[in-house]
Amino acid sequence: MMKFFRKHMNEMLVVFMAALLVIWLGGDALQYFLQYERGLDNQERAVIFGERITLAEMNPSFQDINILTRLGLNWQMVWIGPLVSVVGSDMMTLQQYAGQLGLDRLDEYDWYMLDMEARRSGRVVSRQALDRFKAETRIGGQQLTAVRDQFSVSLERIDQAIQSYVRILDMVDTASRGVKPSEADIREFVRQSQEKVRINAVVLSGAKFLDTSYEPTEQELIEQFESGKDKDPSPWTIAEFGYRQPEKVATEYIRVSAEALLRQQETPRDDDLYEYWQARRDEFLKPVGPPATSPEGTPPEQEKPKPYETFSEAKSKVIERLQEERAKAEALRIGRDLIAQLGRPWAAVPASQPDGYKAPPETETQPDVYTNLLAAYDRRYAAVLSHGEIELTDVRGLASNQDFSQAMAFQGTQRPVPFGQAAFYVAGLEAQRDANADHARLFRSLYETCAEPFVNDSGDVFVFRTTAIQPKQAPASWEALREQLVTDVRSRRAYEEAGRQAQSLAEQAGEGGLRAVLDANSELLAKLGQEAFKQPAPFSRIRSIAYGGQMRVIPSYIAGVGGGGELLEMCFDLAKHVTTQPAQRVKVHEIPSRREHLVIEWVETLPVTQTEYDQERGNAFNHVLTQRRVAFLGNWFDPQEIRRRVGWEDVEPSGKPAPEEDGKGAPPEA
Repeated sequence: MMKFFRKHMNEMLVVFMAALLVIWLGGDALQYFLQYERGLDNQERAVIFGERITLAEMNPSFQDINILTRLGLNWQMVWIGPLVSVVGSDMMTLQQYAGQLGLDRLDEYDWYMLDMEARRSGRVVSRQALDRFKAETRIGGQQLTAVRDQFSVSLERIDQAIQSYVRILDMVDTASRGVKPSEADIREFVRQSQEKVRINAVVLSGAKFLDTSYEPTEQELIEQFESGKDKDPSPWTIAEFGYRQPEKVATEYIRVSAEALLRQQETPRDDDLYEYWQARRDEFLKPVGPPATSPEGTPPEQEKPKPYETFSEAKSKVIERLQEERAKAEALRIGRDLIAQLGRPWAAVPASQPDGYKAPPETETQPDVYTNLLAAYDRRYAAVLSHGEIELTDVRGLASNQDFSQAMAFQGTQRPVPFGQAAFYVAGLEAQRDANADHARLFRSLYETCAEPFVNDSGDVFVFRTTAIQPKQAPASWEALREQLVTDVRSRRAYEEAGRQAQSLAEQAGEGGLRAVLDANSELLAKLGQEAFKQPAPFSRIRSIAYGGQMRVIPSYIAGVGGGGELLEMCFDLAKHVTTQPAQRVKVHEIPSRREHLVIEWVETLPVTQTEYDQERGNAFNHVLTQRRVAFLGNWFDPQEIRRRVGWEDVEPSGKPAPEEDGKGAPPEA
C-alpha cells in the first residue's frame, strides 16, 4: 500500500525537511483549530455527495490537521509523496513539476473533502499498516506523548488522525497506478525521439556586419532613446533596447557575528560532546596521508578517509564543530530576538495602505531606531553586534557586496531567498506580495524590519529594513547616454543588415542550393567565413538525458546551429513542402538572444526504423507513463477538481445552496 514510502524514505526526509520545519514552527493550523473550537455550531457549510454537512461534522477533520501538523506530517502538501514516487526525489525536478502542474498548499476544506472521499471509498487502514507507517516516518513514542499532552487527546485519537493521512495516500496511490499509456502515445513519443532530419545551415551573426565607423545622426540617437527609455535593459536580446534605470533601495542592518560568538563559547561538557560524536561518527574523518607509492607508469592510489575509531581521537574536532554550531545557533537566536523587538511598534498598526501594507509609525521613520536598540542591548554582545547602512543602489550593487551576496533567508520559505532579492520586497516597488505565496512573509512596508533573518556562509546573521526606495524610471535625457546610444544604433543596423542578407540568401538558395549560392557570393562568404556554413549530424525533435537518477526528456540541440522548439519544428516542417513547392525547402530563422539569423536548408528526413522502434519502446513507455501519472496527480489534487469529485456546493447561512463561485470558501470567523 505504501511502497513508495519504503522506497523513497531517505530522499523524502530531505525533501520534506524545510517544509516540515515551517509547518512545525508555524501556527496557522492551530489558529484554525482554536477558531473552530470556539465557534462550533450546527451551521450548515456545504453539500457533499448530496448530503448537507455542518461545521460540527467537519471539526474532527480540522482537529486531524493540527495533530498531523505537530507530528511533522505536511498535510498541506500531501501530494509530495505521490509525486516523489513518480518522478524521484530530486528537488529541482519536483519543483519543476509542481510549478508546471500548479500544485500548491491545500486548505482545510480541501483536506476534509479528500478525507471524506477516501472514507466513502471504503478504505480501511489496518493496525499493521498504521504501525509500519509510523516506523517509516519515524513517529515515535516521545512525539505521540507530546501531541497527546498538548491537545489533551488520547493516543487512539492521534492514530485516527494518522490513519486519515494514510487513507488519502492509499487512495491516490491506487488510482494513479490505474493510469496507463496508450499504444498511440508510445508511438508518438518514439516518432518524436527517433525520427531525424538532416539540414544545411548558414549562420549570419550581426557582429559580422558591424560598421564601427558609422556615425549616427542626432535624430537617430533620439529615436533610439525614445524607443527604449521605458524598457528595462536586457543583455540577452537585440530585438529591443532598454534604457530605463533599475529600482534602487537603501537599507539599514544589524549584523550578528558568528565568529565573535564562537570566541565566547565555553568548552562543551564531555557528555554533550560524546553524544554529539555518537550521532555523527561517520562525519569525523581522519586526515588522509600522502598517496602510497605505486609501480612506475600507474597513478598513485589515494587513501580513502576513514572515521576516527575512538572518541578521544576525534574529541578536538568534535569540540570545534559543536562550538561552531552553537555559535551559529546563538547568532540566529539573537537575530530573531532583534526582529521581535523591532516588530513590536508595528504590531498594533492596522494594514491601512494599498495592498494590505501598514503606514510606518512615526517613531520607526527615525534614523536612530537600530542604533538605539544596540545601545540598549546586553553589554556582553557589544563585540557581536554591529550596525551598517547601504546607500541607494540597484540589485547589482547589492550583489557586489560579498557578505550580502551570500546572505539568504532559510526559514518561512521552501527555497532560500537571497538578500539582494528580498531587499526589494517593499511597498512601492515592482515585486508583488501575491505573486509568490511562499515569499509573502518577506514583504513589508518602508522602514519595517524584515520578518526573517538572513544568514551568510560564515553563519553571520543580518537583520535589516529598507529605508528608501527609487522605483524604475526613464533617464532624464538622451545626452547622458550618447555613447551607449551610438553603440546600440550601430548594433541594430548590423543586425538588420544580417537579416536582409539572410533573406536574400534564402530566396536564391531555394532554387540553386545553399552551398552553391553561398560560394558564388564571394563578398558575403568573405565577411562570414567558411565556418558560417554548417552541416550538423541528423537530429530528432527530443532526446533523453539522465538527471537526478531519472531519465528526463529535453528538446534536441543542433550542433553548431542552436536549439529550441520553434527552430526544431521549422526544420521538420520544411520537408512537408519539398514535393509541392521545392523553393520552400529553405527558410530564415531569427535568434535575437544570440543576435543571429539562420538560413536553414532541408536535406532529408530519416523515418523511424522497426529496429529503432523496438529499442526505444521501453523508454517511451516509461516516459509516457510518468507524464500521464504526473498529469493525473496534478488533476487529482487540484482544489476545483476535488470539489467536482465530491459534488461540493456552498451553503448560505440560511441553509440554501449558495450560487457557484470560482474561489474557495473561507473558514468561519471565530
